Amino acid sequence: MIQITSQNFDEEILQSKIPVLLLWSAPMDMNSTVMYLAMQREQNNPKFKVANVVVNENPELALKYSIRDLPYVVGFESGMVASEARSIKELEGMMKYYA
Repeated sequence: MIQITSQNFDEEILQSKIPVLLLWSAPMDMNSTVMYLAMQREQNNPKFKVANVVVNENPELALKYSIRDLPYVVGFESGMVASEARSIKELEGMMKYYA
C-alpha cells in the first residue's frame, strides 16, 4: 500500500491515471487497522490503487479535505473526490465498484 504524505499527495493521488482509494487513518486505531487490512488485499489490483495517509503526521491534508472522522476512505478519480466510505461495508462496496 502506498504511504501518502503532503510531499507525494499530488503525484500519487491527484495526478494518478487510475482511481485511488485513500484511507485516512490514525495510528493504533482498531477500526483504521481493519480497513487498512481490507484495502491491503487489493494492493495489486490493476484497476485502482490503494493508499494510506496517517492524519497525525499530515494534518494539513486532513484540514484541506475536511477529514473529521477516522477511519475514512475517499475514492479519487481524475484528481477529484468521487466516493467516500466510513465503514467496512461501504469500503467493500467501493472496492467492488472500482474492480
